[in-house]
Amino acid sequence: MPESGTFAVTSIRDQTAAIQPLPIENVPRRIIDPNTLTDQIDPKLSSSADVYRLRMEIDGTETPVVVKVYRFSDARTPMAFPNEINRAQIADQLGIGPRFHGIADLGDGRLAYIVDEVPGVTSKGAIAGQDFGRYVTRQTLEDIRTIEARLADNGFAVSGDFEFMITPDGRAVVIDPSAILPEPSSSRLAQTGGIMDGKIRILMEARAESQGVPGMVRNTIDLWSG
Repeated sequence: MPESGTFAVTSIRDQTAAIQPLPIENVPRRIIDPNTLTDQIDPKLSSSADVYRLRMEIDGTETPVVVKVYRFSDARTPMAFPNEINRAQIADQLGIGPRFHGIADLGDGRLAYIVDEVPGVTSKGAIAGQDFGRYVTRQTLEDIRTIEARLADNGFAVSGDFEFMITPDGRAVVIDPSAILPEPSSSRLAQTGGIMDGKIRILMEARAESQGVPGMVRNTIDLWSG
């Protein structure tokens, strides 16, 4: 795994002054040769898209990015893509997700967009059998609460499939913008706190498991000493 310092996004950033995502017709487009998309990230981590690592020039600097390419076979794509473009911009502007670099023009009709790559393991790591608990720190939990506060302060909620990346430094960064819900109902807003509490419980369990701590004493010891 590359050192985290070589990546543009390794932690939560300051929020922009205004949350103003561009309509999809005004979003910048970048041409990408589809033949360069060879380094695919684990396909099990997304049910609707293929995600590839790539290095490309962004504002004069070679930058590690990921390109999320929707599958033609997914009937939800025409509706889901504009929503995800909107929410990827929101996550960027809130400072809780990777920087958004626009829509990828692959020249073959597929729908795709570009964000900075974030190093680490996903919070779906437990499903994939990864030992992501060793990445969890106190800072990870603080970041989850910061993400929760940023969303709530700006009138957003999240759905239950909300996922994030845990970096090698233990930082949490949102990588699933489709889970962000603009203009949510009051019940959705109320559910967001419970979803975040559930994520923290999963992180604590993963941390304890990575240290071989028996379940019956997990609440009585310092999980951060190791």
